[in-house]
Amino acid sequence: MKLTPEIQQVTEKGKTLVPTLNEPDRQILTDKLSSLTTKLGTLSANIGDKLTHLQAAIREFQQVSNIIVESVKYLNDVKAEVNNLNRPVGSAIEDSQGLLANYEVLPLFTLMFDVYLRAMI
Repeated sequence: MKLTPEIQQVTEKGKTLVPTLNEPDRQILTDKLSSLTTKLGTLSANIGDKLTHLQAAIREFQQVSNIIVESVKYLNDVKAEVNNLNRPVGSAIEDSQGLLANYEVLPLFTLMFDVYLRAMI
């Protein structure tokens, strides 16, 4: 564990004072200095854990954001297909075949998007 400059200064000053103190004060100062470095280690570990959790949350947010973007794109594609289905059909059979092909594609879009979403999650 790397000590911050301030903590290192306090530790060094404490170590220089230890020889000049009587035994009870020496023990108290030694315990306080030891406690200081222990607390710094605990604090550093807590900060590291929180940073790891924050990074994981950011990655999850980005994944969800990508899913939302893909969902909007998919819904716009479906909307365009539905709009194509809403146009009038001509009297010739060939006119209705294109409309029928567009209608048959819609379930395929839904299946493909469902597979895509399951792969993303």
